[in-house]
Amino acid sequence: MKKRVTLVIVLAMVLALCLAGCETNGYMATMLVRTTVNDKYSVKFGSLEGKLNEQIKSPSSSATMKYSGKLEEGELTVYLKVDGTEKELFTISGGEEKSGSVQVGKKGWFSVIISTDGKCKKGEFHFDME
Repeated sequence: MKKRVTLVIVLAMVLALCLAGCETNGYMATMLVRTTVNDKYSVKFGSLEGKLNEQIKSPSSSATMKYSGKLEEGELTVYLKVDGTEKELFTISGGEEKSGSVQVGKKGWFSVIISTDGKCKKGEFHFDME
């Protein structure tokens, strides 16, 4: 009986996570440093392969997110996911630096997703709501 109750609880938790539409991280990395403080997110790595997902809080629907990034080797794409809709923010290749700004169009939490195309080396990215 105890095993059945435990099994039902575990299955309910898994189902709740799946229904919540959670975005997962799946990556291999070396020297990965991630910093998140509500409206700011930064990540720096020695090597990265896979997908990183982080939540950022927008203070208003008219707020602007400034971003910058550089990558020594490889290629990756950064996406914004707002209210379940994912759109490409930028793609960066080895030796490039990118910066810019975008209006998120939402007050509250949204996702920044960094997805590599193979293995990337020596990257640094910053996202800051203003």
